[in-house]
Amino acid sequence: MGRRRYNISERVIEKAIIACRGNLSAAADSLGVVRQTLWARLKESEVLRQAISHARESMIDTDETKLNDA
Repeated sequence: MGRRRYNISERVIEKAIIACRGNLSAAADSLGVVRQTLWARLKESEVLRQAISHARESMIDTDETKLNDA
């Protein structure tokens, strides 16, 4: 049995990663795929690896700002 290939563009995946603040499980749910599918695409794409890194860094920056303001 062959693997099913999802035809989701890199840009759509990137937007989902950003919208979900780097949470791959949430991004996968929003796209209707399993998390492992996104991991496979991340392995293939430098753009997606950068997107997840930036999304997570942005989340950390936001949270640190909230802590500093408290």
